[in-house]
Amino acid sequence: MHGGVAPRPAELGLACELLQHPGGDMPKHQAQNIPSERDVTRLQEKHAELAARVDELDSRLSLTPGEAMELQRLKKEKLWTKDAIQHANN
Repeated sequence: MHGGVAPRPAELGLACELLQHPGGDMPKHQAQNIPSERDVTRLQEKHAELAARVDELDSRLSLTPGEAMELQRLKKEKLWTKDAIQHANN
Protein backbone atom coordinates (compact mmCIF):
# COMPACT_ATOMS: atom_id res chain seq x y z
CA MET A 1 0.00 0.00 0.00
CA HIS A 2 1.27 3.43 -0.87
CA GLY A 3 -0.09 6.56 0.78
CA GLY A 4 -2.75 4.63 2.72
CA VAL A 5 -4.78 3.80 -0.39
CA ALA A 6 -5.11 0.14 -1.28
CA PRO A 7 -5.51 -0.85 -4.91
CA ARG A 8 -8.86 -2.38 -5.81
CA PRO A 9 -8.75 -6.14 -6.30
CA ALA A 10 -9.27 -7.50 -9.80
CA GLU A 11 -12.67 -8.92 -8.85
CA LEU A 12 -13.92 -5.40 -8.25
CA GLY A 13 -13.00 -4.25 -11.74
CA LEU A 14 -16.40 -5.56 -12.81
CA ALA A 15 -18.04 -3.82 -9.86
CA CYS A 16 -16.56 -0.46 -10.80
CA GLU A 17 -17.41 -0.93 -14.46
CA LEU A 18 -21.03 -1.71 -13.65
CA LEU A 19 -21.36 1.43 -11.57
CA GLN A 20 -20.17 3.69 -14.39
CA HIS A 21 -23.46 3.40 -16.34
CA PRO A 22 -26.29 3.29 -13.78
CA GLY A 23 -29.38 3.38 -16.01
CA GLY A 24 -29.92 5.07 -19.33
CA ASP A 25 -28.58 3.97 -22.67
CA MET A 26 -25.25 2.26 -22.63
CA PRO A 27 -22.76 2.64 -25.49
CA LYS A 28 -22.48 -0.44 -27.72
CA HIS A 29 -18.93 -1.15 -26.58
CA GLN A 30 -20.23 -1.24 -23.00
CA ALA A 31 -23.07 -3.65 -23.81
CA GLN A 32 -20.56 -6.48 -24.07
CA ASN A 33 -19.67 -5.82 -20.42
CA ILE A 34 -23.09 -6.87 -19.11
CA PRO A 35 -22.31 -9.39 -16.38
CA SER A 36 -23.05 -13.07 -16.83
CA GLU A 37 -24.55 -15.22 -14.09
CA ARG A 38 -21.01 -16.47 -13.42
CA ASP A 39 -19.83 -12.88 -12.86
CA VAL A 40 -22.70 -12.21 -10.45
CA THR A 41 -21.97 -15.46 -8.63
CA ARG A 42 -18.30 -14.47 -8.35
CA LEU A 43 -19.32 -11.09 -6.93
CA GLN A 44 -21.65 -12.77 -4.42
CA GLU A 45 -18.86 -15.12 -3.32
CA LYS A 46 -16.47 -12.17 -2.98
CA HIS A 47 -19.07 -10.28 -0.92
CA ALA A 48 -19.45 -13.29 1.41
CA GLU A 49 -15.66 -13.55 1.84
CA LEU A 50 -15.43 -9.84 2.64
CA ALA A 51 -18.35 -10.07 5.09
CA ALA A 52 -16.68 -12.96 6.93
CA ARG A 53 -13.40 -11.06 7.30
CA VAL A 54 -15.21 -7.87 8.38
CA ASP A 55 -17.13 -9.87 11.01
CA GLU A 56 -13.90 -11.45 12.20
CA LEU A 57 -12.21 -8.07 12.67
CA ASP A 58 -15.33 -6.47 14.19
CA SER A 59 -15.49 -9.21 16.83
CA ARG A 60 -12.06 -8.32 18.22
CA LEU A 61 -11.76 -6.15 21.32
CA SER A 62 -9.02 -4.07 19.77
CA LEU A 63 -7.29 -3.73 16.43
CA THR A 64 -3.77 -2.83 15.45
CA PRO A 65 -3.47 0.25 13.23
CA GLY A 66 -2.92 -2.06 10.25
CA GLU A 67 -6.03 -4.08 11.07
CA ALA A 68 -8.07 -0.89 11.47
CA MET A 69 -6.97 0.22 7.98
CA GLU A 70 -7.74 -3.24 6.61
CA LEU A 71 -11.21 -3.11 8.16
CA GLN A 72 -11.91 0.26 6.52
CA ARG A 73 -10.73 -1.04 3.14
CA LEU A 74 -12.74 -4.25 3.45
CA LYS A 75 -15.92 -2.35 4.29
CA LYS A 76 -15.49 -0.18 1.19
CA GLU A 77 -14.82 -3.21 -1.02
CA LYS A 78 -17.86 -4.96 0.46
CA LEU A 79 -20.04 -1.95 -0.36
CA TRP A 80 -18.66 -1.69 -3.92
CA THR A 81 -19.35 -5.39 -4.40
CA LYS A 82 -22.88 -5.12 -3.03
CA ASP A 83 -23.61 -2.17 -5.33
CA ALA A 84 -22.28 -4.11 -8.33
CA ILE A 85 -24.48 -7.10 -7.47
CA GLN A 86 -27.55 -4.86 -7.19
CA HIS A 87 -26.80 -3.15 -10.53
CA ALA A 88 -26.18 -6.49 -12.21
CA ASN A 89 -29.53 -7.81 -11.02
CA ASN A 90 -31.46 -4.81 -12.35
